[in-house]
Amino acid sequence: IGNLETTLSNKNFSGYPQLCAPWHLARDPKRSGIDILTTNNNHSCDKGANGIRNTIYYLDSLNIRHTGTFTDSNAWKAQHPLYIRQGQFKIALLSYTYGTNGIPVPPGQVVSMIDTFHMAREIEKARLDTATNIIVCMHWGIEYETRPNMEQKRLASFLHRCGADIVIGSHPHVVQPLEYHIEGKDTTGLTVYSLGNFISGQIGVEKLTGLMMEVTIKKHVDEQGNSSVSVINPKA
Repeated sequence: IGNLETTLSNKNFSGYPQLCAPWHLARDPKRSGIDILTTNNNHSCDKGANGIRNTIYYLDSLNIRHTGTFTDSNAWKAQHPLYIRQGQFKIALLSYTYGTNGIPVPPGQVVSMIDTFHMAREIEKARLDTATNIIVCMHWGIEYETRPNMEQKRLASFLHRCGADIVIGSHPHVVQPLEYHIEGKDTTGLTVYSLGNFISGQIGVEKLTGLMMEVTIKKHVDEQGNSSVSVINPKA
């Protein structure tokens, strides 16, 4: 899973402050093993309605699963949360951003925003829909700060209380710390405040440094048939 912090197109490419990259930027990570991309961040609306529409078009044409931006409310209702099914696991993926750099979301389209009321309802919806795990991707924090701020910590705590197992952060463009949530002998949750940059044209060692997280999830069933899930040996 990665965060795609640009729009995609086959023409009229541009860099900062309004980003638009060749569609190959999504094709090549897929070839490298990235299966899912989140598309909501502060650059989601950089190219307006066409930018959101084109990005989704190219991801769909490449058979890359995605969540975070939607062409209309019907797509949002049908595809949110995004479910990842593997064996006995049904993992719900939710993604939220703090904003879109002051650019309004085009009428009719949807960009999933950080809102505690809606996040709590959507996590509850996933639980009621028999999700075994919930991963929440958060585009948050202050750029280039190597420590999470109080708002990030407050939101991480809130998300775990609501039922999220794993919270993965982006936006600061530098690595921020990890926190494990432990109950008894089991690691039941994980927060990564910022993975830093995976691919970027930014300058400086901290901005050219990134993390990849490998997380193994294990399901436990007790003698009464009740199941619980723990996060086993998270690796950065």
